[in-house]
Amino acid sequence: MIHSNWFYRLFLLLILSSASFFANAQIPPSERDFLVEFYNSTGGANWINKTGWLGAAGTECRWYGIQCLDGRLHLLVLRSNRLIGTIPSSVGSLTNLVNLSLDDNQLTGTIPSSVGLLSKLNNLYLSENQLTGTIPASIGSLSNLSGLILSNNQLTGTIPTSIGSLSNLGTLSLSNNQLTGTIPASIGSLSNLSGLFLNNNQLTGAIPQELGSLSKLRLLVLNDNRLTGTIPTSIGSLSNLDTLNLNNNQLTGTIPQDLGLLSNLNALFLSQNQLTGAIPTSIGSWSKLRFLTLNNNQLTGTIPASIGSLSNLSSLSLSNNQLTGTIPASIGSLSNLSGLFLDINQLTGTIPTSIGSLSNLGLLFLNNNQLTGTIPASIGSLSNLTTLVLSVNQLTGSIPQAVIDLPNLTRLRLERNLLSGLIPTRSAALNPMTSVDISFNTGLVAGTPNVPPVVAITGGSRTVADTNSAAGESVALTATATDSDGTIASSQWLVSGQVVATGTSATLALADGATTVTFRATDNSGVTTSTTATITVGSVETKPADYLGTYNGVAVDPRYKLEVNQVGLIILNRSRLHSCVRIFENSQPAQVAGMNKIDVTFNILSLDTGAIQIIATRPFSDQSSTDAQPAECSGRFETKTGIYRDYIKLGNQLFDASFRLVNGNTLEFSLVDAQEVLIKN
Repeated sequence: MIHSNWFYRLFLLLILSSASFFANAQIPPSERDFLVEFYNSTGGANWINKTGWLGAAGTECRWYGIQCLDGRLHLLVLRSNRLIGTIPSSVGSLTNLVNLSLDDNQLTGTIPSSVGLLSKLNNLYLSENQLTGTIPASIGSLSNLSGLILSNNQLTGTIPTSIGSLSNLGTLSLSNNQLTGTIPASIGSLSNLSGLFLNNNQLTGAIPQELGSLSKLRLLVLNDNRLTGTIPTSIGSLSNLDTLNLNNNQLTGTIPQDLGLLSNLNALFLSQNQLTGAIPTSIGSWSKLRFLTLNNNQLTGTIPASIGSLSNLSSLSLSNNQLTGTIPASIGSLSNLSGLFLDINQLTGTIPTSIGSLSNLGLLFLNNNQLTGTIPASIGSLSNLTTLVLSVNQLTGSIPQAVIDLPNLTRLRLERNLLSGLIPTRSAALNPMTSVDISFNTGLVAGTPNVPPVVAITGGSRTVADTNSAAGESVALTATATDSDGTIASSQWLVSGQVVATGTSATLALADGATTVTFRATDNSGVTTSTTATITVGSVETKPADYLGTYNGVAVDPRYKLEVNQVGLIILNRSRLHSCVRIFENSQPAQVAGMNKIDVTFNILSLDTGAIQIIATRPFSDQSSTDAQPAECSGRFETKTGIYRDYIKLGNQLFDASFRLVNGNTLEFSLVDAQEVLIKN
């Protein structure tokens, strides 16, 4: 059994799979008249798929994008089908319609007020078009509506208060429009609402206290508006809330302590407001929090030591505030942290050595504070660090050689401190840094460059045959290490970043397949040189776990009559989604890293929220799973909107699903919608 809201949505359409869906009964003349008018008003002749349209009376239920029930139109789903034109007002004649999905087209004009006559409608999806005008108040009459998605259009005017009458609404997305006015307090009456997206509009006024009544709410996204007033304390009552995004508004006042009650919070974004006061100590209760963004406010006081309790935190941004005091040593407990931004504050004291424990840290910004003391040598342990910015402080002492030799460091900013001593030279074996600034440190002097050690693994990369008919082999390795201007102080062997042996000779237990072995030597000046060899232990070749095969998808039953012959695949027991994705920008083909089509494997992070994350990519191969014909990419990612849409197979069912990019740094997406695709007769 699947205990998950979003997979439940995927299975919801199973109840519609009865034979009556494919009956050839003639629909009422008014419904056929609408379909003909709709075809003509939206440039049907130029649709991507217009199979069956304008056929003889009695064939309407077999037209592409249409499904019927008991001789009446039941579903009209034509997303991403190059519809250009307006929606006729006669749409109000489709009184039995339960799903109207016309998203990702080029529809213009207004949303007809007659949609309010569609009393049985469950889903109204008109996003990613060019619709203008206001949201008709008549939408408030759609008492059965569970999904209303009008995002990414050019809608203006206010949000009608009548929306508060939609008691069954689960998702409301009006983002990326030009809506003005206030957020209606009536939205607080939507007791079944789980997702509220009003971001990227021009909304003003206060956030209604009534939103605190939305007990099922998981996603509250109001960023990039002109909202004023304080953050309502009632939000602390939203015990199911996963994401709260209020970035880039004009909010004032303090961060309510009551937010500490949000035990399920995964992401909190409050940056670019005018918030004041201290960071609540209650933040330590957010045990599931991964993203905390409070930068560009007017926060004061110290950084709470309780922040070290956020063991799942991936990104912490407190920059550009007025924070004082020291950096708490407890920050060193944030083992999953990849980005730490404390710059442009008034922090004092030393940089805690515990920062060297943040093994996943890639970005460290502590610049423009009043920090003193030396640069901790422990920072030299941060092997994943790419950017280190400590400029405009009062740091003293020398620059640690271990920091200069961080293997992935590309940007180093230490200017305007009080540093002294010899300027270290980066090992020639490492890639050069692309940006270095150590200016305005009058005590730094250039010395004679140290010649790094020369190292080599005897025999280099090689293949070792299986000798014992068992998994793995013990492999004897030797290396050489010399130093022309000193002596070798130490040498080590590493596998997967972990030291497994010392000295120039070692016998290592290696698993079947390819293993990268690193040998490194450090001279008496502290300069380290490394070299690697790939040791391949013979075994039965296995298919890489990250991909399904040569093609990262599966063949689709031709009876679905899709525009592609391959689709994505969900493997539940591995929590994986495999597919191929095409890249678009403003609906035009685009490229990422020189590729338009990319094989992508996602990890399913959460069944509750439909969260997925990219874990593997590679160039697309058109070698299909059947080898019968070249495979075609089923996925589509629009860079401007962050929407990923795909046909996805789950068991014996096929779904048309949409996800939204929620974090560009970690490549995480959240489910927006999923509808089952049914076989056509």
